[in-house]
Amino acid sequence: TWAGATITGGCVLGLNSSIFQPAAGGDSTTFFQVLDADGGTPILNVDTVNERVGIGTTTPGLYMLAPFNITGDATTIEDRHEGIWIRAKTASYIVQINVRGSRLEIGGGVALDTDPAMSVDYLTGNLTVAGDIELGHDSDTTITRASAGDLNIESNIIYRAGGTDVPIADGGTGAGTAQAAIDALSAVSGATNEHVLTKDTGTGNATWKAAAGGGTGFGRPLVFTPQMNEPPSANFATLDLRNLHPVLDFDATTNESAVFRGVLPTGYASGGLTVYIHYAMTSAEVNTVDWDVAFERIGDQQLDIDGDSFAAVNSVDNTTVPGTTGLVDVVSIAFTDGADMDSIAAGESFRIKITRDAVSDDAAGDAEILFVVVKET
Repeated sequence: TWAGATITGGCVLGLNSSIFQPAAGGDSTTFFQVLDADGGTPILNVDTVNERVGIGTTTPGLYMLAPFNITGDATTIEDRHEGIWIRAKTASYIVQINVRGSRLEIGGGVALDTDPAMSVDYLTGNLTVAGDIELGHDSDTTITRASAGDLNIESNIIYRAGGTDVPIADGGTGAGTAQAAIDALSAVSGATNEHVLTKDTGTGNATWKAAAGGGTGFGRPLVFTPQMNEPPSANFATLDLRNLHPVLDFDATTNESAVFRGVLPTGYASGGLTVYIHYAMTSAEVNTVDWDVAFERIGDQQLDIDGDSFAAVNSVDNTTVPGTTGLVDVVSIAFTDGADMDSIAAGESFRIKITRDAVSDDAAGDAEILFVVVKET
């Protein structure tokens, strides 16, 4: 026994020592053992020949070997000589750092064999994490919030392998491919095209919609000038100049017309047409002016040009003229796709007739047209 610095009834070193003794079987200069309290399995075994140290074993197989079982967290991790076990100080949780092949694994319990919480493979450089990666705090579940934790992503795609796509609302694309992401963001089906991003003033949201008119299918609108007029045989508007601006004069008492020809662009998407008339008044500063517009389809074997075949007119009536002579006003007349515009199809030739309905309006003097513009509605 020990009493301060004095040992009673025993020796410190020797075959029968209860404290230190050489290896079992005789005195040895190559083995040294420290016994446990009851003289059983040595606590510490030092093999100076093979340069190995064993804790709890007399035959260490490695330079230092400490085999043992550790119990906690409702699981016993048994000795496998593969890793380091760490047990929590105030609870029964166990974490093991383990080496398996080229992987360094971190986990716990029997699940470490099949599903470690995290592993790093030094051959491939792959880092595998079984659960979530959270940056900043436990509510960082979106890409935007994760970026606050200085996460740098230098790859091309962010996705969940074997899981659902990252929702758009959480900063993802909501799809597994770039094309599918575009479709998801635009709400455009694969069977449609020519959609544009439009600001919806009703809701304040930007939405993708079918391409509107205004020349979206056309490219540039069709523009007709006074010099392009092909006057009818009677009651035609006359070419004139106003401060060197070519104009077509339409009489105040007789219905006069101008005719232009063109080809409907191949980009026309069946949206109907809108005709814009740019006009000024020669002298009138009060009252109203009326305009009639009609289309004639020429097409491919659609019209015998020995006779006229204009569809019914659409009108814009009772337009108050500008209060200053020479001031240019613009009025518009819409035509729906089909018979309203004489069923002109994309790529087909046509004629358009512009008439001042002088019999019905009441503005004095000539009306002067500077431009006629046709756009897809």
